[in-house]
Amino acid sequence: MFVNDAQKLKCETLSARKTNEQKFWHADSLRTLGLLGDVVALLRNLRWMHYVEQKCVLYHRLILEYFSSLVVDWVGLYQGQEGLISFRMFNIDHGMSLRGLNELFHFPTYDYSF
Repeated sequence: MFVNDAQKLKCETLSARKTNEQKFWHADSLRTLGLLGDVVALLRNLRWMHYVEQKCVLYHRLILEYFSSLVVDWVGLYQGQEGLISFRMFNIDHGMSLRGLNELFHFPTYDYSF
């Protein structure tokens, strides 16, 4: 799971914190707000819908792996685009531009933004 000692230390520090069950999925509320379809599509695209369908309380190892490896480099480049975000999930390293992340989540982007 760890690529270096720094990530291992960060993971150990994070794992010492108390965690709570996830409380953010409420289909009726999302439906009322008109967001249910978009959230389901996003979770399916990220292959995370399984966790919602299984009503997993917490994805402890996945969360620790992600946050212990998360790096945001505002001046770094990813495929020629400024701004780099990198992280590790399921023992696989991932990277994308910040603009790509914004597009993935359908956040607004502008010429002068990432």
